[in-house]
Amino acid sequence: MEESSDSDSLDALIDNKEEIVSGGKVKYWKQRYRLWSKYDEGIMMDDESWYSVTPEEIAIHIANRCKSVKHDLIIDAFSGTGGNAIQFAKIAKKVIAIDIDMKKLELARHNARIYGVEDKIEYICGDYTKLLHTLEADIVFLSPPWGGPLYNTSAYFDLADIQLSDTAYDGKKLFNDTKRFVSKNIIYFLPKNTLSDQIVRLAPPNEKVEVEHNSINMKVKSICAYFGDLAGSGNFMRHLKKLLTTIPPELVVKRERQDQKKKRSNQFIPMNKKKKK
Repeated sequence: MEESSDSDSLDALIDNKEEIVSGGKVKYWKQRYRLWSKYDEGIMMDDESWYSVTPEEIAIHIANRCKSVKHDLIIDAFSGTGGNAIQFAKIAKKVIAIDIDMKKLELARHNARIYGVEDKIEYICGDYTKLLHTLEADIVFLSPPWGGPLYNTSAYFDLADIQLSDTAYDGKKLFNDTKRFVSKNIIYFLPKNTLSDQIVRLAPPNEKVEVEHNSINMKVKSICAYFGDLAGSGNFMRHLKKLLTTIPPELVVKRERQDQKKKRSNQFIPMNKKKKK
C-alpha cells in the first residue's frame, strides 16, 4: 500500500482531542499512552478501538510469554487496530493479523509502520471462523468481541455471550475449533468477569491451563488464559481444578435480573396509541 493512498483512505478517521472528548471518550483519551506509548507519533483508531485495544503494557507481557515455546508464526485472530499484533511481531518471525473489518486493518498497518514492524505482519481481511480450517500456526491469540463496554455491567461473562458473525460460533466452539485445526497453543483474552469454571473446562482433565489476571495500577483489566505448551512455567504453573467449578447462586439470580431488565428495555412500546372508548 502506497503512503499517499494510505493517508487518503484513513483521512476521515484521524482523531483529535476535541472529537474524542465531544464523543464521550474522555476516559479513554486520558489513558491513550497506556494503550500506545507512541500515540503522539500518529497512532490512529476508530471509535470501537478506544475501548477494545489491549493496553500496551499487557500486550507486551502476553507477547513475552510466547517466548517460552516455538513462536515463529503467531496468528492474531481478531486483530482490530493492531495493538497485540505489533507486540507479537517484535518476537516472532511472522504474524498473521485477521479482521473482518478492512478499515481496522488499514489502521493496523498504519500503526505497525509507526512501530517499525509492518514488514513482519501479513494482513487478511476475513472471518476467522471461516478461515481457521485452512490455517496453521505455532500460537493463536484469541480476543473475540466482548460486546462493548457494557460487558462490565453484567454479574459475570459467559463464553456463550461471545457471538460472532457466524451464529454457530460461541466462545467454546471458537476455542475447540482453533485447537483442532490451527494450534494447541492458544492464548484466550477474556473479560475480567469471565466464569472461571468455563475456562477450566475448555481443557481436558489431563491438560493444564494457566490463568492470569492482568492488572494496571492495581485494577484488574482482563483475564488471559494460556493453553497447550504455553500453560505453566516455574512458579506460575497451576492446574485449575482448584478454581470455581460452580456459579454462585447469588450471581445466577443477579444475572437473570439483569437479563430480564435488558429484555424489558428492548421491547417495542407503540407511541401515541389511542385508548379504546
